[in-house]
Amino acid sequence: MPSIGWITYYFPPIAGGGINRNLEIPLHLKRMGWDVSIYTPHPGRYVRIKDVDTNRLNVVRFPTIDPLHLGKMSGTGGMGRRDRLTFPDNKVLILPFLFKALKKHDIYVVSAPPFSLFMAGLILKKMGYRWVAEFRDPYVDGTLGNYLFPFLNNMAKSYERSVVKNADAVITLSPGLTEMFKKRYRKGNIFTITNGYSEEDFKDIKKIKGKDFILTYMGSFNRTHSPDIVIEALEILKRKGITNFKFQVVGNILTEYMRRFKEFPFFRYRGYLDRKEAIETIVNSDALLLLLTPEESPYAIPGKTFEYIRAGKPIILISEEGELKRLLNGGCIHAGYSPEKIADVIMDVMNGEKTDTIPPRKFEWGNLAADYSKILWSLL
Repeated sequence: MPSIGWITYYFPPIAGGGINRNLEIPLHLKRMGWDVSIYTPHPGRYVRIKDVDTNRLNVVRFPTIDPLHLGKMSGTGGMGRRDRLTFPDNKVLILPFLFKALKKHDIYVVSAPPFSLFMAGLILKKMGYRWVAEFRDPYVDGTLGNYLFPFLNNMAKSYERSVVKNADAVITLSPGLTEMFKKRYRKGNIFTITNGYSEEDFKDIKKIKGKDFILTYMGSFNRTHSPDIVIEALEILKRKGITNFKFQVVGNILTEYMRRFKEFPFFRYRGYLDRKEAIETIVNSDALLLLLTPEESPYAIPGKTFEYIRAGKPIILISEEGELKRLLNGGCIHAGYSPEKIADVIMDVMNGEKTDTIPPRKFEWGNLAADYSKILWSLL
């Protein structure tokens, strides 16, 4: 079978965006017969995932220099985030270390962010290799903000154009971003393969029914993903004297937000849980909360969406109009971006309002990997 060189910055045992995708799709491709090698830096100073088996893949790790490997605190430097000066981002020094470790393969997949990795794809193309550019997030139209100088913003547009035009195929995680790329660059070889879920994670889950209605949010709250609007809605519920209600968070919360959440008697903080515990938590919830900032709303579809769908619980969506609302359609109650509406929706769900059931199977990682395999075969 042909070989794939899968290039990614984020890979277990670290925790963060893109981790499940960069593990699950290569694992399923290997089960289909592909020879997959993962090229990724040593983990550095990160939150660690527990009990993740990567031994079934050939993982080639190499050193690199960037804020997350040099900083003293976990999270320094962000997920390929622009520091407003470094182009394309502060992970650009990965390239010489990557190419020192890289072996010859039939095709390469470059998964970004960080978007500096796409430079590797452009170099591989000049060397005569086929490659796939995977945009896990938008770049020019993303939420990372502009560069400090206008000429760098112009360079970003040129860089994105070069990546899309030179890649043998482009894969995005949302239909809206796919359509936008097709219109902007008049290129046909652009596909959507969303994130997904693993059926294995939902086996042998202990189901517990308590007396309180439990609304769960799975994810982080920080300065770029602020819970201000959620806190305002919870304040309304507190004033109304809501009873038999718990709002719990699975993930990390910035200290300044934690202080505000702790003012609510119905707040429960679960912290960072391993995958099995996190899945068990959402399965044993009565409703699940999704939150997108206005900047994220046009194209973002968080990875947890598909675990929410598989859990089969009512989903309350806080967002502007955008890709996630279109995907969920009747499978969520859209609360817009109004604290009053959010509070009302929570009360409605507590009183029995239902959402449509979305068939989850098409979002199972094995089915998504089969679609990925078809694209890769078409390029060989």
